[in-house]
Amino acid sequence: MRLFILTDSHFANPSTLIYQKAWDMVEAGIALDQVHFYIVGDAIPTNYISLFKRHANYNEYSKVEIVCNQEAQKLMISLTNVIIVHFGTYLKGSERFPHYFIPLGHPVCNSNLSLLQNWLQQRKLESFIKKSINTICLNEWVLNTIKSAHPKFAFKARLGYLPTAALPVFEWQHLAACKEEIAGGNNYFLAFLPLAEMVATLKEFSIFKKWQQTSMALVFVFENDTICAKAQLLLKGYKFKEAIFILSKSNLKKEWLASTYAALWSGSNFDNSFLIEEAVQYHIPLLFNTTCNLPVSWEKAGEYFDFSPKMALSNHFKLYYKDEVYRQARSNMGHAWLNQQNTNGELQFDSKLPMCLK
Repeated sequence: MRLFILTDSHFANPSTLIYQKAWDMVEAGIALDQVHFYIVGDAIPTNYISLFKRHANYNEYSKVEIVCNQEAQKLMISLTNVIIVHFGTYLKGSERFPHYFIPLGHPVCNSNLSLLQNWLQQRKLESFIKKSINTICLNEWVLNTIKSAHPKFAFKARLGYLPTAALPVFEWQHLAACKEEIAGGNNYFLAFLPLAEMVATLKEFSIFKKWQQTSMALVFVFENDTICAKAQLLLKGYKFKEAIFILSKSNLKKEWLASTYAALWSGSNFDNSFLIEEAVQYHIPLLFNTTCNLPVSWEKAGEYFDFSPKMALSNHFKLYYKDEVYRQARSNMGHAWLNQQNTNGELQFDSKLPMCLK
């Protein structure tokens, strides 16, 4: 079997997430007999190229090749037994081969789109679902969203288990440099929140800062540079402005997750589920607003409560800052949840990647 993994996407999926999932698939299937991987893309980062090249020769056999889009198109003219796996794209010349679509995001999760853009994106996504042999959803959150948003094609969606390859391990010096880069060298809470919740969160952070004169920072991560610019305007006159940092999700690095003190999530949809899993892998405790609408099976990934009452967030800031034992216990709780999720997925999911691809 020749497995072509396409690393482009028509949707606003973080490119690092696509490459990570491609790497997960290679790691999960490298020992399978008669499977040859083609990683297809024109802009694969050098760090992922190095990862894929680790398996370029596995047990003396060539198992992984990295090819650009044009090379892949030429190869397909003469190849048989090809299977296409993609995250929301097409490759010219691949129409005659079976396609499997793995959604990593959804237009309903993207507040940056206009009504017309959202409609067009949903039509594009439905086209990918319709033309796929199966649309493989990597967790329950994804499956629920796809079935709810596209009931006509719900029969195409199925749960798929893809074990996550080991994430990069960062030395403390590297994490210290990350803190210096994004938070002035200070410990920080990382907040994935809608812009509409920023002012309320700043008020809660002020209560925390007044309670304890600390260098702890708060780093907001917004969807794009336009929203970041609007967020900067909201900081005018804020007393603890020097402790607030605003970053764009388009620049997100794993180090940001690995070096944070705790991470906050609000209004999140399944497009953030993979980042949540990565944060848990790095033993980062998580705080979820009830606006996240977590599936029941995800509620033990962290603390799940309503952020809106006065003092709700500030009390949690205090607790995590003051009580390291509590913070570590919450981290362990999240890690135990993820281990159980993986066990359940391996035992219960309909499909296991890449073995289920035929």
